[in-house]
Amino acid sequence: MPRILHIEDDPANRLLVRKLLQNAGYEVIDAADGLEGVRLALSDPPPDLVLVDLNIPGLDGFEVALRLRGEPSLAGVPIVAITAEGDRDTSLAVGCDGFLQKPIDEIAQLRLGLDGTQFVHDLVGHRHARGRIVGQRRFGHQDQRLAAAEA
Repeated sequence: MPRILHIEDDPANRLLVRKLLQNAGYEVIDAADGLEGVRLALSDPPPDLVLVDLNIPGLDGFEVALRLRGEPSLAGVPIVAITAEGDRDTSLAVGCDGFLQKPIDEIAQLRLGLDGTQFVHDLVGHRHARGRIVGQRRFGHQDQRLAAAEA
């Protein structure tokens, strides 16, 4: 079962994402702050995907992404920023492979003829791919670009 590390300080958002992803067959590991998230990301086995809120205590999501990108054991693990206020360009510049806009409830309601976790399936499926894979998904009334870049 693929493992997803979700780094988010809001308990309600953690619960919503956990339910959504567990129902889709993923194991979800939660961290409430950036330091705990980095520690859990370095565990064995490593996660198959990291979802990180940018505005979290301890280390912010930008710093988390920078630290995780510096770890050779996590070189092929996609990192996706999930935030209400974050800067997409900065997220990608510090090593995130994708960016999703909150509110999470819109993501949970995503329907493209599949289910609300298709973006996760895409990223986990391309974890070991090389090169750059770019897809576009519609979340609510917003277009979000989802990019997975592998080292």
